[in-house]
Amino acid sequence: MKILIVSHSCTVKENQKKIEALAALKDAQITLLIPSEWKEPLREIRAEKTSDDNYRIITSKVFFKGHTCGFVYPPGLVRRLLKEKFDIIHLEEEPQSAVAFQFVLLNNQISKSKVVIFTWENIFAERRFPRSLMESYVLKSLDWLIAGNNDGRSVMGRKGYRGPADVIPLMGVDTEFFKSREENRLKESLGLAGSFVVGYIGRLVPEKGLTCLVDAVAGLRGAVKCLLVGRGPFKEEMLKRIREAGKTERFVFIDTVLHHEVPQYLNVMDCLVLPSLTTQVWKEQFGHVLIEAMSSGVPVVGSDSGAIPEVIGDAGLVVREGDTKGLMESIRKVMEDDGLRSGLSKKGRKRVLDNFSHEKIAERTVSIWKSMLK
Repeated sequence: MKILIVSHSCTVKENQKKIEALAALKDAQITLLIPSEWKEPLREIRAEKTSDDNYRIITSKVFFKGHTCGFVYPPGLVRRLLKEKFDIIHLEEEPQSAVAFQFVLLNNQISKSKVVIFTWENIFAERRFPRSLMESYVLKSLDWLIAGNNDGRSVMGRKGYRGPADVIPLMGVDTEFFKSREENRLKESLGLAGSFVVGYIGRLVPEKGLTCLVDAVAGLRGAVKCLLVGRGPFKEEMLKRIREAGKTERFVFIDTVLHHEVPQYLNVMDCLVLPSLTTQVWKEQFGHVLIEAMSSGVPVVGSDSGAIPEVIGDAGLVVREGDTKGLMESIRKVMEDDGLRSGLSKKGRKRVLDNFSHEKIAERTVSIWKSMLK
C-alpha cells in the first residue's frame, strides 16, 4: 500500500511516534507531509523531525500557518504529490478545514485515491458559507471516517456522512516512556513528601473544572496536597479562591514543563484529576493526559464531560461534571482505600496497553487501510 498522511500535528517530533509504529508494521509505504513551520498560541515550531529510515517525510511552507482550519499547502506541491498515485490519502485534518478541501478537490481531479479523514469535532455546529460547502464536499467524497470519540462519529452522521467509520484517538501513548517509576527526589523538592498528591496537568482555564478541583481539595481532611502543572488565564482566579479558603499550603503550581519531564511529574501524583466542564461550544474531546497517567500507573478521576468516560472505562472513577462534593468523595476514596488505588493503577495500565498504545492504534489504522482497498 502506498499511503500519504497529511498531518500538521506531526510537525512536533513526539507526534510522529504513531507514524513510526505504522511504518514498523511494514504493511505500507508511507509518505508524511507536514508544515516546515507551525505557529501555536505560545510558541513557533519548526518541523522537529524531517527524516526517517522507514518512511518518507516531506516538509513544506504553508499559507496561514497556525490556522488549523484555514491553512493550505502550495497547490503545485499538492498536485505533484497526487500524481504519485497513492492508494490512500490519510488526512489528519478536520473535514471543515481548507487543507482537507484542497486535497479532496485536487484528488478528485488528479488521482482519485481513496480518502480517509480524522475528526475531533464532538459538538454539532452549522458552518457558514463557504466553510459549510467545503465540509459537505469533503464528507461526500470520503471513503472512511475516523473520529477521536463516539460523539464525533455521531456529529459527522448528522452532517451527512453515510460511509464506514471507526473511533480511534489521533495519538496514542508511548508505554515505555509513560510508566511507573520512583520520583522521591522530585516529590521532596516540590514540598510534597508525606502527602497524598492530587494532580492536574493542562491548561488553567475555567472549562477544565478547576474551581471544582480547588474546592474539592480544600475540603479534604488529612495530609493532602494538589500539584497543578500548566499555565493559563484562570490562574489568578484560582489563587484568589485558594487564599479565601485559607488553604494556600495545599497547592503547588508549576509552569508548563517540557514533554520529557511529564512522566516525572505524573509519578509524584497519587491520583490525577480531570474535572472538565461542558460549555455551549466545547466539551472534552479525549483528555490525552488521562492515558498518560493511566500508562504510568496513576489512578485517574474524571468528570463525565464529553469523551472522558469512554477513555477511562472501568479503569478509573467518573463523577458528574460540576459536582464538587462527588469529586471530593472520589478523591477521598482513592486516598483512603489502598486496595482501590492499587486496583485502579493496574487496570489503567492494562487499559492503555490494550487500547491506547501507539502500536495498538497503528494496528487498527492499518486494518482500516486494508478494508478500504478490498
